[in-house]
Amino acid sequence: MLAATKRRAFWALARTDASDLLREKLTWASMLALMLVLLVIHTSMWLAFAVTGSAPRIAQHDLAAISATPQLVEPHAAAITEQLAPFVASGTGEVANVTLRVDAAAESTAAENGTGRVTVTLRESGIGWDPLWQALRVAGMPAGSIDVIAAEGEPMPDFLRLNLGTEFLAVLASVALIGTTVPLVAARERGMLRLLGTTPLSRRLFLASRIPARLALLLACTAGVVAIGLARRYTEVSALPRFAVTVALAAVMLFGVGAVFSARARKAEASQSLMAGISLALVFSAGAVLPAELLPTPARFAVGLLPGSWITEPASADLAGTTPLLPVPAYWALMLVTGIACFMLAVQRFTWDAAPTGANPRGARGTTDPAPPDPAPTAPSPEGALT
Repeated sequence: MLAATKRRAFWALARTDASDLLREKLTWASMLALMLVLLVIHTSMWLAFAVTGSAPRIAQHDLAAISATPQLVEPHAAAITEQLAPFVASGTGEVANVTLRVDAAAESTAAENGTGRVTVTLRESGIGWDPLWQALRVAGMPAGSIDVIAAEGEPMPDFLRLNLGTEFLAVLASVALIGTTVPLVAARERGMLRLLGTTPLSRRLFLASRIPARLALLLACTAGVVAIGLARRYTEVSALPRFAVTVALAAVMLFGVGAVFSARARKAEASQSLMAGISLALVFSAGAVLPAELLPTPARFAVGLLPGSWITEPASADLAGTTPLLPVPAYWALMLVTGIACFMLAVQRFTWDAAPTGANPRGARGTTDPAPPDPAPTAPSPEGALT
C-alpha cells in the first residue's frame, strides 16, 4: 500500500516536472547550446582537414604489397584490394600522393581486433584523405587500426571522430548539471519547495523524480551522437552494449553531482553561471580543443585521470574505436562510486527552504536548526491563588 502510494507520487512529480521543463525555453537552450556549438566546430574541422583537398592516389605497388601479405590484414585482404582499386594512380598524368603500409598489430590490438594496422602517409599537404579512410572501413578494417599521418610523421586526426566522446559529455553535463540544478533552485527561490516541505514527501523521492524527463532528453541526444558514429562508420554496432553501460554510469555520476549542488543553492542566476562553468571545465579538460590521443604521454596521462575523462575515455573507446588510458571497467567503478556518494550527500544536505541556514522558520521540513522549545509553564503564585 505504501509502496504503491510512493510510486503514484513519484510519477505524478515526474509528469509535473516534465511539463515545467517543456515550458522553460531558456533552460532548453542552455542544455543544448554547448553540444551544438561543439558539433559545429568539430564538423568544420573535419571538413577542413580530412575532406577538403585533392583526391588521394596510391601507387599500384602499395596495393600489390597488401595482396602479397594477406596474413597481416586477414580476413580483409581481398576486400581492401577491391575497395582501394579506384584510388590507384593510373600513371597517365596522375602521381601517387599517398603511401600505404601494413604492419603487424601489437599483441593487445591483435587480441581485440584480430588484424594488423594500416598506415596512410600523406606525401603532400591539402589531401582530402577521408574517402580513402572510408574505403578501408568498408573493407572491414577497424577504425582504431587505421592511422593517417603526414609526411613528417605527425598524425592527421579526424576531429569529428575523436571528439564523439566529448559531444556525449557536453550534452550529459548540460542536462545533468544545468538542466537539473537551475530549475530546482529557481523553484526553491520562488517558495515552491517550501510548500512541498509541508507534505509527507521525502527528499529522496523528490530528487529522484527530477531524473526521468532529463534522462529521456539525454537518451535522445545520445542517440544522435551514436547515429553520427554509425553513419560515418566510426562506431561498431558490437560496441553499443558496452557503450550503454557507460551512458548509465556516467548519468549516475553527473546527476549525482547536480543533486549535490542543487541541495542547498538558493539563487538560480548564480547556479546557472556555476553549472555552466563546471560543464565547460569538464568538456574542455576532456579534450574538446585538442583530443587527448594527440597529447604527449605525460599530458595524456594527466588528462586521462581528470573527472571529465572518466566519461570521454570509455565513451570514445566504443564510439570511435580509440584506446582508453585505463581499462573501461576502472572508469565504470570511478563513475559509480562517485555517483552513489554524491546522491547520498545530496539527500542528507537537501533543504526545502530558501532562507539561509539559521533563519529557517519554525516548522519547515528539511532544515538543520531545531525549532525553539515551548516555554515551560509557570506555577501560579500564592498571592494569585488567594485572589
